[in-house]
Amino acid sequence: MIRGSSRWFFASMLTTTLSAILIFHFSCASDAQRAYSQGLVQAEPRVRVLLSRHTGLRTGAIDLSSSYEVRGLDGKQLGRGTAAKAIPLAAASGGRAVKVGEQTFAASAVEIVPGRDAAIALGGTGYRGSIIVRAKGDTIDLINSVMMESYLGGVVGSEMPLSWSEAALGAQVIAARTYALNEVAGSRRDGFDVHDTDASQVYHGMKNENEKARRVVEATRGQYLVFEGKVLKAFFSSTCGGHTASAASVFGGSEIRPLAGSECGACSASKWHRWTVDFPVATIATKLAQAGYPVKGDIRQIEVVNPGPGGHGTEVKVVSTEESKRVPAGKFRGALGYSELRSTAFTATREDDSFRFEGRGWGHGVGLCQYGAEGLAKRGKTTREIVETYYPGAELQQYR
Repeated sequence: MIRGSSRWFFASMLTTTLSAILIFHFSCASDAQRAYSQGLVQAEPRVRVLLSRHTGLRTGAIDLSSSYEVRGLDGKQLGRGTAAKAIPLAAASGGRAVKVGEQTFAASAVEIVPGRDAAIALGGTGYRGSIIVRAKGDTIDLINSVMMESYLGGVVGSEMPLSWSEAALGAQVIAARTYALNEVAGSRRDGFDVHDTDASQVYHGMKNENEKARRVVEATRGQYLVFEGKVLKAFFSSTCGGHTASAASVFGGSEIRPLAGSECGACSASKWHRWTVDFPVATIATKLAQAGYPVKGDIRQIEVVNPGPGGHGTEVKVVSTEESKRVPAGKFRGALGYSELRSTAFTATREDDSFRFEGRGWGHGVGLCQYGAEGLAKRGKTTREIVETYYPGAELQQYR
């Protein structure tokens, strides 16, 4: 979803009278989902983050610098422990139980709750909040359950350089908070809300958290974006290349004003503002076949279908001597490599036995442009003005 960095700074803001206080724990109840879908968020929620480096483990270990409780996901205390390093974690009874240290708990998932904040370390990385250990057969997944504002402290410096201006960081944090609220509301995933990778937004616990990151989060505390009464899915990417993309052009579905694409003109400092890359025809054919899109014959033409205002489209047409095939744009880019084909805003020209791709931007290009946000901040734009540039028509609200 994402490439950049996030954390932000805001002073004045629009507040709305909200009628239902949400009490959000580890699962999304239907009333909470309805309230979120209507843009009603008053209480700071928890976020459950699947830790990609700690999934599918035969065994794991956790360092705890304070005493702790082991609880069921209903909050009931199941056991206790004292501070220790390398406490073993494992599944038991075919996934029907979880081992924490020497204790075995008859539950497929338990929560390790330290006696104080920032007392957890996994693989040398510190985490706030608590850790859910979820058994799946003979393996375990670790999920960091953390309050939203603490979570954002770990997102901002992972998504955007903390050396950047606070105005840009503030816009990023508002985008990241809004995106996470949308994901929390959906409850579409199995026991967690977001990934810690750019499949959602990048989060490395406390690794990239510092005083500046905390300050920017606090300055924008609780601020999020709503459009037509619903929490916006506030996409963002590294570099738009001059004009942000339409979400409908990139992801399909109906167009909505805040994600319809807008003029940026401030991301030229990015090395990916414009780029060129060459691929041998044979390599393209092989990679497409490996991705499940084999093309018969010699590829002669590649073009983005119906590109939107940012140059992106939902499909790429591949024409060969024997057929014409349409490939979903994201699949096409993934087949050639996200780090090689930086975006799907490109033109492709065949030159002898290769195609030259001339493109702009890095990422899907929808929503906030991170390099553009920094460029606008350097021009004196405030966080509010940056947010309004990239999400025109969205309404700023705030939970307490």
